[in-house]
Amino acid sequence: KRGAVGVSPFAEYRFEPIRYIIEKLGWHPWAGDAEHPGQVEVLQAYELALRQLHERYDYEQGNLTADQLQYWTPGQVIKNRIRVESGHTTGKTKGASGIVSHFFDTCTPSIIYSFAPGYEQINDLLWKEIRTDRRANDLPGRTLDTPELKYKADHFAKGRATNDAGGKGTERSQGQHGKYLMFVIDEA
Repeated sequence: KRGAVGVSPFAEYRFEPIRYIIEKLGWHPWAGDAEHPGQVEVLQAYELALRQLHERYDYEQGNLTADQLQYWTPGQVIKNRIRVESGHTTGKTKGASGIVSHFFDTCTPSIIYSFAPGYEQINDLLWKEIRTDRRANDLPGRTLDTPELKYKADHFAKGRATNDAGGKGTERSQGQHGKYLMFVIDEA
């Protein structure tokens, strides 16, 4: 339902991150193969985790019966930690930026924290991609020049450095609670 309270205008894309990236961000994720996964395969793993988490929640709330489950079975561990190992210039950061924007727009209200070893890495790499995509496509929220995206008090995304970074690092994200939480670690 478009315009309904608490429903994202991007709800139709909730389980279609690849279509969201193509249609709303304007770029095409690249596909790998069984031996060398690409952005498409990472996005498919992310999509499966989203489907499983939502299905488990609906099941636990009594909105779905065991016969209606398609992606998750009771007792199954959801693989919602996605780890991508590869060399440089393979599109990991660009892919992560697409996931951050997708989650922010389709899972409302959401709180997203992203981390990288230094302030320059988080600001000049991941958040450069997020800012560029969101500003070029007039997506909701205020995309600041710092690594931050704000919509409401309970709907935001922030980038943090894990080193001291001249007083801009060693920040933590303790005590966050909300329906939708995401943590992205770039250059772990």
